[in-house]
Amino acid sequence: MKTKSGKRKLPKGWRWIRLGEVGLLVQGGTPSTEIEDYWHGQIPFVTGADVTSLHVERARSFLTEKGISSGKTEECKKGDLLVVSRTRVGRVGIAGVRLAISQDVSVVKVSSGFSSEYLALCLRSLSHELENACQGATIKGLTRSFLEHLEIPLPATVDEQLAIAAELERKLRQVESMRLAAARQLEAFSALPGAILREAFDFEP
Repeated sequence: MKTKSGKRKLPKGWRWIRLGEVGLLVQGGTPSTEIEDYWHGQIPFVTGADVTSLHVERARSFLTEKGISSGKTEECKKGDLLVVSRTRVGRVGIAGVRLAISQDVSVVKVSSGFSSEYLALCLRSLSHELENACQGATIKGLTRSFLEHLEIPLPATVDEQLAIAAELERKLRQVESMRLAAARQLEAFSALPGAILREAFDFEP
């Protein structure tokens, strides 16, 4: 059933919960680039530009063990929730491996009883709201207070969260497959006029 706003009512057993209640929220940072021992290791150093998929495992830069333990960044373990809170705001992902994050990314150390996949997909649905909530004169971003108080509709059990997330991921994979197929078709159609003209005037000199 929908309310006067056009949105659905929460299903029975669901509740609203603040993001700050699902786990510890912390900010990332960047170790000094002038200290060579911190860089060019094996640990992905994730910025907002690297959060391009639901499960984040790759980055453009890498830290060493010294870099990740420098106290200038935040270490994330597999399953931590990544929310881009400066530049490219609206992107959300999940740490797929052990990694570190820059100051452009906030991380929620998700507590037991919550599904990171469900939370990430729910936050992705709010990407426009996140973008509109940015503050700042030069570099705009989301405040810690805003993120902590951001409300999320939560199913009654973690099993239900996992089931919803699995179904949504399945549907999103289908959509992506359809998008790629459509892009290939469009590319083929775009090449047709040239092919027709070349065939019409393909004479031997």
